[in-house]
Amino acid sequence: MKQKLIGLAIIGLIALYLFKPTIHKTDFDKGVSLWGQLPVLHEGRIKPLDGVARHSLLIIRSKQTLKTSQDKLSASEWLLRVVSNPNQADQDDLLMTNHPQVKDFLGYPKQKSHYFSYKTITPKLAQIEELAAKAAVIDSEERSSFQAAIIQFYNSVMTYHKLKNSFFYEDITNYTKFMKDLDKILIKSEPLINLKSFKGLSIDQKKTLLDLNRVVSKVRYTNSVSIVNVIPRQVSANVNVGIEWGSISDGLTDRIANKPVPKLTTLYAAALTSAQQQSPQFLADVNNIHTYYNDTFPKLLKQSKQEAMFYDWDMFYKLVVIYGFGILLLIGSWLIWKKALYSAAVWLITATFGFHSLGLIIRMLVQDRPPVTNLYSSAVFVGWGGVALALLLERYFKNRLGLLVAGIVGFLTLIIAHHLSLQGDTLENMRAVLDSNFWLSTHVITITLGYSGTYIAGFIAIVYTFHRLINAAKAAVMEKEYYRMVFGTVCFALLLSFIGTVLGGIWGDQSWGRFWGWDPKENGALLIVLWNAMILHFRLSGWIQTRGLMGMAILGNIVTSFSWFGVNMLGIGLHSYGFMEQAFFWLILFIISQLMIVSLLGIPKKATDNDIKA
Repeated sequence: MKQKLIGLAIIGLIALYLFKPTIHKTDFDKGVSLWGQLPVLHEGRIKPLDGVARHSLLIIRSKQTLKTSQDKLSASEWLLRVVSNPNQADQDDLLMTNHPQVKDFLGYPKQKSHYFSYKTITPKLAQIEELAAKAAVIDSEERSSFQAAIIQFYNSVMTYHKLKNSFFYEDITNYTKFMKDLDKILIKSEPLINLKSFKGLSIDQKKTLLDLNRVVSKVRYTNSVSIVNVIPRQVSANVNVGIEWGSISDGLTDRIANKPVPKLTTLYAAALTSAQQQSPQFLADVNNIHTYYNDTFPKLLKQSKQEAMFYDWDMFYKLVVIYGFGILLLIGSWLIWKKALYSAAVWLITATFGFHSLGLIIRMLVQDRPPVTNLYSSAVFVGWGGVALALLLERYFKNRLGLLVAGIVGFLTLIIAHHLSLQGDTLENMRAVLDSNFWLSTHVITITLGYSGTYIAGFIAIVYTFHRLINAAKAAVMEKEYYRMVFGTVCFALLLSFIGTVLGGIWGDQSWGRFWGWDPKENGALLIVLWNAMILHFRLSGWIQTRGLMGMAILGNIVTSFSWFGVNMLGIGLHSYGFMEQAFFWLILFIISQLMIVSLLGIPKKATDNDIKA
């Protein structure tokens, strides 16, 4: 009974940590939160404004928040500042570059900070654009580091500039007044537009036409650079497919063409005006937009709210901390309070796995997809599958090894997932060939579980290697259990990898008209199958004993990592998703570490020389 109460307390504390409600100090803060939930169309996908803000900040400064000299802004707060008060946003140290030549070019070679304001770099903007254009025509493999850095910096600058002009033109000081002034200009200019000759017009009439021309030019410009569409229009009776999205400038174009201006255009103008003034009225204005969506597009708003809430929870990143704490508790149980700390570690890691599962389910519901849709989600799912398998091993063997490996694999894979999330939108649209929930639910899940199994075998072998060096006598006593855990896990991994590879061939036949094309990703999947088969064959044939089994299992980590990440970086094949320089470095480092660990198995230890006989 006491243990159950401790377990419930642990679950409660984790839930409080993960889902701690946000406390809004002011009505304006609450308005910012509701603003971040509003649905928009960005990069071909409907997402909340908070998602647009996070994705844009990652491109611009590789972070999801902005720390200014005065305060720390959330992604939604920052985006609201950018679109409502761009003059203020221009002064924030936002744009990032750590390349010394770029900093020297900007005129700040000795500046320790890597961040620059838009206002600071404006005098160099034309030169930056020119250098980036010249570098862009050079093959990516032949560019210098400066050329690559200047392209990246220019893309950040343009992302920011386009965001500033994605709602209204950036020099407008009061958006509600702008809408009223537009109406006045249109009323005054209406009798003048169709004149065949403008001769004889009064000064006031000429001024009216000039004002109209300025407004039209601004609207056309924002329409050309806008990267966020915020105005949905119902164009079909089918509410699921009959929606077209336009920008605010589209709505203003309608008004200029003497058509009714969309209601959302007026509502956004009011909200941005109150935001510009930091007025408590902002909450009421944003609530008006929510009311509009509830009345016209309730499904859009519901999905957008769910995604914004999922971003706000940031579950998978927080679970890294909890898995890490569980590992520390387990290690502590080998030193002091063995029973109490072990029991707490079991509850903590098991509960963390439960919340890991819940996070996957929520993500599936938000995206309306199976759990694995891109490289980021594969890291989350590989970790989930590995933890599940390790916990099953712990339940069967009850030797603490499964629990330790569960914590380590959960911790490491979610760290990998976090760094992958910094590459951009984690809920991105599916590539056309992957747009099949059936095959994502069969081939992709099966092959990914094969990854999980191979990694679990490899990490158990790593634990064995270090255990053998630290306490040879104890490792010798537990050698049979190590052997059974690794051997059984390799069998599981082989079965799943083989089935997943065959299913992938069937999918390939349906998508590309051939079962097998020696694509790098296909070759990587085949390598995992062959490697696991070799492990079993060599062991059953007596060619390797326990240490050989462990060494091959560790090398399986390299084979799986190459299939999982390496083939995506080759730049060739139907499964190539682009070279990632930082990921390549860490992949090479991981491979070196695995080779070094395998070499440790060659250190003779008398207590483990009597390997298990077949």
